[in-house]
Amino acid sequence: MSSERFWILVLTATVFLAGIAGGFLLALERFPQDSSGPFAAYRDRLSDRYDLPSESRQRLTQILEVYDEEIERLKARQLEAFDGELVKAGQDCLARIREHILGPILSPEELARFSRECGMDSAPPSSSEVLPVH
Repeated sequence: MSSERFWILVLTATVFLAGIAGGFLLALERFPQDSSGPFAAYRDRLSDRYDLPSESRQRLTQILEVYDEEIERLKARQLEAFDGELVKAGQDCLARIREHILGPILSPEELARFSRECGMDSAPPSSSEVLPVH
């Protein structure tokens, strides 16, 4: 290998490794690892903008954690309210898959096995049970 090629390879490797290190440092600065929780970025921006003392920052963290718990509780309550509708939508979706997608390509035995695996009865749905696919 000629001397010029060697130095070109050394320079290329050096620049490559410097780029990786620089990208890593930039990522650490831009996306701090000590932030946790869904509102961490908001908490950090608010703390920095108003120069909150440590005690206020801790209280802000607690308030945002309680808010996040409330959001999760409301989501769960909403899902419970729609539980029956979700089950019906899932059954309709499976019926459409069974009739329009798998029905033309599977044997009746395979179709019955699919229905059992999905917890559906083995009888294919009547056309009035299945909503048309748009």
